[in-house]
Formats: sequence, structure tokens, C-alpha cells
Amino acid sequence: MIEWAKTIPAYERLPLIDKLALLRHSAITYPSLIHTFFSPDHGLDTIVFPNGAFFDRTNEPMRPTGFNRKKYQMLDQLLKPMREMRIDTTEFAAFKTIFFLNPDADDVSAASKPMLSEGRNSVTNALYRYMLRKRDAEEAGDRFGRLLLLGTVLATMAVEMKEAVLVADFFDQIKFTTFAKQLLFGIKQE
Repeated sequence: MIEWAKTIPAYERLPLIDKLALLRHSAITYPSLIHTFFSPDHGLDTIVFPNGAFFDRTNEPMRPTGFNRKKYQMLDQLLKPMREMRIDTTEFAAFKTIFFLNPDADDVSAASKPMLSEGRNSVTNALYRYMLRKRDAEEAGDRFGRLLLLGTVLATMAVEMKEAVLVADFFDQIKFTTFAKQLLFGIKQE
């Protein structure tokens, strides 16, 4: 994610503290988005990870509470719409950039918010123009709207995932290194 972020001009212009805030903001959802998009197509009910592991609609009662709900949410609200829309790599790259350049991410300084908004608007406009070149205006507008609405799904997932991870950490269900706590939660001291 860091190397990809460095390719975004708006990100590169930010001070280090704001770069870290954006990375922290996307650290939980970015992998879900990447795995969902790049998963080999085994239908709308299976996400396959690079190491060959997968999850599908099989109920897993031995998993932590909420695991199955998160799994079904990824399948129904991310994988299914992305596959049905047949999002291409250009659309996906723009979508993840729009989601990443969030001026409202926690701990982003007031000075960086306008730069992030400008960068986000630039990518959003480029995405719409790209869609207009490939489709008629009505279809492009519909597709553009449906793709951007996936951002609300991702934002909801981000809040829920972070909350679940914080609870698991609090109850010692998951052990994080100091570095992981800094990256995921912005915790600087133990």
C-alpha cells in the first residue's frame, strides 16, 4: 500500500504526519478491497487469497463473533457488485485512490484537507471522463454513481473492522506488535 500511495501526486505533496494518517485510515480496508478485486473468479460466493486460502458462504461457527457477518458483507456488498459491474483496472485504480484520499480521515491536518480534496476531485473527474469515453452518458452516469456508492460500503466496513479489531485487542484475542498498533490505531506508547 505504501509503494502504491507514493505514486499519487496529492499524497506525495503531504507532510509525513498526514501521509501516515492516510495509511492508518486505509490499513484495515485496503487489503479487503485488493483481495476482493484480484480474487480469481470462482463465482459470486468465493474470495480466494494469494496464498490459496479462501472464504465462501460456508458457516464457520468456531470463528470469532462477527466473522461470518463480515465475510458475507464482503461477498454481498463488495465482490458481487464489483463482479456484476465488471469493473476494469482503470476504474478500480481510480476508485481505490478516491477512497484513499479522504480529507476527513482521522488525524489529517487542516492544512492538508484542501490538497486532499483537490486530488480526490481530480481523480473523480478523470474517472467520470474515462467512463464517458467508454459508454453513453446515461450508462456512464449510472455506472459512475454505483461505483462511488461502493465507497459508503467500504467506509462502513472500515469503521466496523476497526471496532472489531480494537475489541479483540482489548480482550487479548489478538496480539499486536507495537508497530502494528501504531499503524492501525495511531497508538504511540504502550
